[in-house]
Amino acid sequence: MNKIGKIVFGLTMLGSLCSCNSNTIVYQGHTRFLYSLDGQQNTWSETVQEISVGTTYYLAVEMRVTQSKETNDEKIIKADITIPNTSVLDCYLDDHPGVTITGMPDLLHNSITYTFNLVSAVSPEKFRVVFECTPLAAGRADVLVVYDNNVSESWDVTGTIKYVNPESEDPSSANSAS
Repeated sequence: MNKIGKIVFGLTMLGSLCSCNSNTIVYQGHTRFLYSLDGQQNTWSETVQEISVGTTYYLAVEMRVTQSKETNDEKIIKADITIPNTSVLDCYLDDHPGVTITGMPDLLHNSITYTFNLVSAVSPEKFRVVFECTPLAAGRADVLVVYDNNVSESWDVTGTIKYVNPESEDPSSANSAS
């Protein structure tokens, strides 16, 4: 075998060694947190940073899992949404209003975890869950989305919202209104 033949053979062998991992499918989680005070379609925002204590609001968590290659078999990825105990009043799937989802309470961490099955795809549809919440006290709440072991933990995400005490009414504005 001449020198060029040895180089081609070496590159072919190297290529076959590297291609053994080319069948591996990589999964990536994509998450958005949206907030709304009335839950109407055009009022969702990613920029809400504060909610007054006692104000009912809606939290939508949009998730999807992309995969690096098409496959014949659907891969189900589990996603856990953990909500601190912020008085979650109702939980329903956006596509199926009124369906109650039961979460698993964690009394030690004072939280509730909901588990959802997401179907991964190269171009997956978004999966949206809406929570109705009412904060009971001033402070911060961290909502955590954790994907199962098929998805790198670097795709897990936390959304934080701040709860503030409502501003007391200014007595001078109350007198001017009467």
